This record gives sequence, structure tokens and C-alpha cells, in this order.
Amino acid sequence: MKATNFFYFLAVILLFGIALSCNSDSTTNTSGPENNSISGTITFTDTVLASNDTINGYYNISAFANWPPTGPASANAKLFPQKTGNVYKATYKLTGLNNGNYVLTTAWIKLPYAPGSVYGLGAYGCDTSASCIFSPMIGKVTIADNKGVENINFLSHLDTAKKLYRF
Repeated sequence: MKATNFFYFLAVILLFGIALSCNSDSTTNTSGPENNSISGTITFTDTVLASNDTINGYYNISAFANWPPTGPASANAKLFPQKTGNVYKATYKLTGLNNGNYVLTTAWIKLPYAPGSVYGLGAYGCDTSASCIFSPMIGKVTIADNKGVENINFLSHLDTAKKLYRF
């Protein structure tokens, strides 16, 4: 009888130990932005979409370490404008960024890609103003200590006829 109680007690302890070992210490931090990321919302100032057909092109947000760009973006993501009421908005998250300062711009990328097929439509710190797009006044977002930055929200055009620049 005592051996049976001992084995029962041992089985309970082993099961308890297994249950505790399944608890992961590597939980995801949900209290702040993902490390080395920039995120926010783009609010579009007009309601004329360049196209809903992604075969013709797509809306994009890019982070550039050098502005005007001297090479490819440090990070970019497609934007998917969604209409709520009479306003188009799109949320974004750019990941994999190193510590540094970044210029954020939105654009319509016309396909097939060729020189002149990038229509710049907005920029953080300038929104839809062409007057500061190539000036030192353009806003920059800083990644420091590998921390992410959130709520970087700005305005952009949808209509490519209102482009701020074209590359």
C-alpha cells in the first residue's frame, strides 16, 4: 500500500513538473512596438485611387536612410488603403531597421517598374507639401537602442496627379 501511494505521489509530481516546463519564458512583448520597427497610420487626403488593380501598380511606404535616395530603401511595405466613411487610411509596419534616422515616404509604384514609375505622394514631416520634400525640414524618424517607434502618422495623396516627386 505504501509503495502505491509513493508511485501515485511521484506521478503527480512528474506531471506537475511537466506542466511547469511547458510554460515558456520567451513570451512576446505586447506592451510596445516590435524592436527595430516603425509603424503608424497613413490618412489619405483625397479619394481618387490610382488603381485597385495591383497588376498596374501598388501603394507603398518606404524608409530611407539617405534623402534624396541614393539607393534602395532600408525597408518598405505595400499599403492597402481602406475606405471608412469618406476617408481612406492604411496602417503600416516597417521592420528590420538598424539604429539611425529615416525619411518615410509614400508612393504609387507603377508596374512594370521603370525610371519615372515612382510617384511620391506624401512624407512624414511634410505630409502632402511639396515645399519641404527635398529640404532639411523633412521629418526623420529615429531608431535608437534597437527600440521600435510607433504612431508615426502622416497625410498622403492617393491621386498620382498630385505627386510631390517622381523617380
